[in-house]
Amino acid sequence: MAKTWLVLSDQLPGQLDWIKHLKASGCAVIRRDKTDEVETLLSGGMIGGILFHGPSGTPLWKAVEEVRKSHPLYPIIYSLEESDPVFATHPQDELHVVVGKNPSIEERKQMAKNLLRVGSLHRRLRELEQESKGRSDGNNPLAMFENLEVNYIIDRLLLHFGPIVPAKNIHWIEAKEANRLLDIDEHEFRMELQHRFLATPLMRSYKETEGHVVQSALKSLPWGKARLEEVKDYCVWRTKGSRMGLIPISKSQSEELFGYFLLEGVDTGDLDFVAQQMAKSVSLVLPVLELGFRCWEAENKGFVDILTPLYNQRFLPVVLDNEISRCQRHGEEFTVLFLDIDYFKSVNDTRGHWIGSRLLTQLGAVVSDNIRTCDFGFRYGGDEFVVVLVGTGAVNGKLVAERIRKKIENLVFQVEDQEVKLTVSIGVATYPDHATSRDELIKMADQAMYSGKNKSRNVVYIAS
Repeated sequence: MAKTWLVLSDQLPGQLDWIKHLKASGCAVIRRDKTDEVETLLSGGMIGGILFHGPSGTPLWKAVEEVRKSHPLYPIIYSLEESDPVFATHPQDELHVVVGKNPSIEERKQMAKNLLRVGSLHRRLRELEQESKGRSDGNNPLAMFENLEVNYIIDRLLLHFGPIVPAKNIHWIEAKEANRLLDIDEHEFRMELQHRFLATPLMRSYKETEGHVVQSALKSLPWGKARLEEVKDYCVWRTKGSRMGLIPISKSQSEELFGYFLLEGVDTGDLDFVAQQMAKSVSLVLPVLELGFRCWEAENKGFVDILTPLYNQRFLPVVLDNEISRCQRHGEEFTVLFLDIDYFKSVNDTRGHWIGSRLLTQLGAVVSDNIRTCDFGFRYGGDEFVVVLVGTGAVNGKLVAERIRKKIENLVFQVEDQEVKLTVSIGVATYPDHATSRDELIKMADQAMYSGKNKSRNVVYIAS
């Protein structure tokens, strides 16, 4: 963002005051008493805004008005005497401001900073609009329109906003993910981030950060999850001496929330316009972003079981290979649970396969509800389930297995007007204690499960 003000004035006293205040706001200043070089300076990208100091009606004033017509997206501060004929009537908007002698030094400094940001956002928005109408190519920052990889699209948006939004960092959080982050325990989320290895568009950041930092910022919302979905407009709050901002983004064809831009460490000043322009910029690419999300979800659904909230067998080798590699690097361990429903064939035979399918759905939900978000649950096939407990040894793995077994044993499953009692047998195998390869680990857990079935069923059995 260009932080240089072009001061156009032939009146030295007031001009010097403004120059002092502009420099105090962190801006550079170029002084001119003619407009000969204005076009060159603006086209060269050196200038962020123009300050005119003097009376209206002069040749310099007329020249500034011509600049306003030819470069409407550059902010102009008109410093006029309050007795000037146009002081109260000259057109103003968010980019063009008329001021007298009243603004304090701090007000002038803040005005200068805010106008530069607003002008930069306006020009960036115009670039987005123009480029989105043209054909994308390798040199076009909106090449995202030819790339439906959703992480790329979000990252390009963050790169657009990063230099011009007055915040320490900018985070994108998908709407459902935002609600989940408000629910999940921070320690558990740290574990999840440590072990999840698939980059997702659910949470992205402009600058490198740690996920728990984003979660902590979101959890500092003063109204909490209960009202998160009620946030329809930009809001700002203070936590631990830092200002946070939240910009909700709705879907293109409905008022349903799509996600949020979370601004961390927001600079002082009025950010309403910044938020408005961010939302407007996103609206240009929103249909593409939504399509990218649908593509990502479709790809992910290839790993999701059709009956339960768990993954399917296709995803299991990916997870096991990754966990083995991670444990080899860090000298850690993980545990696999192999679950099989006792006497499930008789349930299908006596009550029907439709009832059996509904029971599998409910039992899968029980498994999902009783493992951490950093763990992985799978429907292995038929009435068999697998759980991968990351960073967990055999002893704690058995405790988790017992919790799941007891939960299922004590639950009365209901399908329409039928009540069904189920039990499961669970085998436990740990890497690297019981096996050091993917296939061998599953085999050991499977054999442990069958050993339990051969003894009594409704039991947890550790591999040996």
